[in-house]
Amino acid sequence: MNKENSKYIESRRLNFKWFIEKDYKKIGWIKELNINENEFKNSAKLGKKFGNYEWQIFEKKSSESIGVIKAIEVDEKNEKIKLYIYIQKNKRNRGYATETIETITDFFMTEIFAKSIEFNCDVNNEAFKSVMEKTKYKLISKNENSLTYEITNIAFMNYFAVFGDIYI
Repeated sequence: MNKENSKYIESRRLNFKWFIEKDYKKIGWIKELNINENEFKNSAKLGKKFGNYEWQIFEKKSSESIGVIKAIEVDEKNEKIKLYIYIQKNKRNRGYATETIETITDFFMTEIFAKSIEFNCDVNNEAFKSVMEKTKYKLISKNENSLTYEITNIAFMNYFAVFGDIYI
């Protein structure tokens, strides 16, 4: 897959645009992350197959930037990818995280052919646990502070024909 083809993805209510350097200067909500801008910009070097996938999330209706989803870790041998998502605080509880995860899961499973995708969350993040259940991710490990959820390509194919249309 050519990385150029993944620069723009669309779902029902959202657009996903690949981050470029100048985008970071425009993001007002980045301060909510409690990390410095340089730390946020440093995507993991994810290898030949997966590349460095990082999208800014926009509402279609307003064209407003509402969050980010990015690949943060890859096990190329096992074709497993770990993703990070952030939705700005005043845009939560609208289904945007669910729609984002459905869309990007579909992209990685059908375009990149990942074998599994993981997300981590804090043990007390009830809203994210609910999103993981809605999107059919399964809890695969937990410790004192965090939970790890996963969906495999087999589980994805068994449950979903396609989450929605993806325009690449």
